[in-house]
Amino acid sequence: MTKACTDQVDLYEDVRYCRGKKATPGVRPYFFQIPRRDVISIPAPAGNAATTLAESITIIENFVLVADKKWHRIDLVPDKGKFTPESQGETYSKTSKNSASLPLPGTEEEASALASQLMNDDSLFLIPQRNGKFRLFGDDEFTVDVAYSQDSGDAVTGTNTTTLNISVPCETAPPFYAGEIVATDGTFSGATGKLITTPVTP
Repeated sequence: MTKACTDQVDLYEDVRYCRGKKATPGVRPYFFQIPRRDVISIPAPAGNAATTLAESITIIENFVLVADKKWHRIDLVPDKGKFTPESQGETYSKTSKNSASLPLPGTEEEASALASQLMNDDSLFLIPQRNGKFRLFGDDEFTVDVAYSQDSGDAVTGTNTTTLNISVPCETAPPFYAGEIVATDGTFSGATGKLITTPVTP
């Protein structure tokens, strides 16, 4: 007798791609970061409770932050940042290794201090695709590892950057975050990257 797998959810569906539709590479020239200690609760995607593939990897609820805490916007060198998730592990224990390379302009005090702070801290990251959809790196299960490198460049046509290399295990590829992002410049939509509300001036 074959044993029934009662905990398996079948979310498979047709995945079609229309000719002429663009899959624009790269990320927007910035990302958001917040220390985990400033987050009260981290929302999660629907997973097996979803009814479609897209829903299963999309977060629709908002982060709950400690009072007066906000996401920090970090600018990147345009057209240089990227994320590169890939599977890892053995059969039945596979997870996703979600990595990103985030080059900041310059090697001056702020960039150097940020890199030094992040490498031994515990933060969450929201990185926008080119189309404005944000991807989440870090959750309740796993801690994001941050390493950095600096390149002073060696010629006037060279590069001068501080690159953050982040990596975190996850049950899936980086989830899509469609909730709100409360930042210093206002509140943004994680689904589009657009400004929802501007900050209130005291």
